[in-house]
Amino acid sequence: MIEYGFFRLIIAFVSIIPWSLLRFLSFISAFLFLLFPYRENVIRQNLKRCFPEKSDQEVKFLQKKYYQFLCRLFWESLKGFSISEDEARKRFHFQHSELVTEYLNQGHSVIGLAGHYGNWELGALSSGLFFSSVTGLYKPVKNKRIDRYIRQKRGKFGLQLGAIQHTYRIFAKSQKQPSFYLLVADQQPSTREKAIWVSFFKQDTPCLHGAEMFGKKYEMPVVFIDIQPQSFGYYVADISLLSSNPSDLQKGALTQKFMSTLENRIRQHPEYWLWSHKRWKWDKK
Repeated sequence: MIEYGFFRLIIAFVSIIPWSLLRFLSFISAFLFLLFPYRENVIRQNLKRCFPEKSDQEVKFLQKKYYQFLCRLFWESLKGFSISEDEARKRFHFQHSELVTEYLNQGHSVIGLAGHYGNWELGALSSGLFFSSVTGLYKPVKNKRIDRYIRQKRGKFGLQLGAIQHTYRIFAKSQKQPSFYLLVADQQPSTREKAIWVSFFKQDTPCLHGAEMFGKKYEMPVVFIDIQPQSFGYYVADISLLSSNPSDLQKGALTQKFMSTLENRIRQHPEYWLWSHKRWKWDKK
């Protein structure tokens, strides 16, 4: 009860703050992170293994820029719980959405793959404004009252949320009820057995198998969602086709294409990816 009350208090506080002041709070938060570094060892290890050519000073600079964006991501995402439809349309835009819409109009479900890059939370929130039917897979919060609130607010523009433990059941409906399925698919798998191994930043990297498995099973086209940060609180997500029929690809090819596409985006602006996540927990056997 206390946790839920504190959470709602923060949301209420952020809801009355204008975006200009929110940007200032983001700046102050980033300064505090520099004084009291968050997961510093994890961030630096990830940056060094992905950019071995960079000096310690360059890595430290990237870490600083990452902290700045992480704070921006935090405050923007909290603000998303209270923004209006008009505000959401103004601040988040999907380019080439017709690529998905055409498939939906033909009765075909589509899988959309994004990484922990840019503000994926605002992207999911705004997706219902651009697509007739959209379903996001997410990991439920342990606090049931907070989880219920998050589901309600994230779905206020049409997004339907499905818990990851119900993934099989959700995709089973894809043929009867065509939808655009959103997956943030660059995180560490929970089990080694089903992981798909690819090359990511020239390293053996385990990836989630769901997108490839369900794409092949239900013959669903798969697209990449490239979320590109603009100014504070503004984003553009560019949609491009990864495969019109994953069944035509060899095992692992779709996942490799997704991760390679994501890597190319990260290399352009490394600070916008989630470097504080322990991405390489396992070595390939």
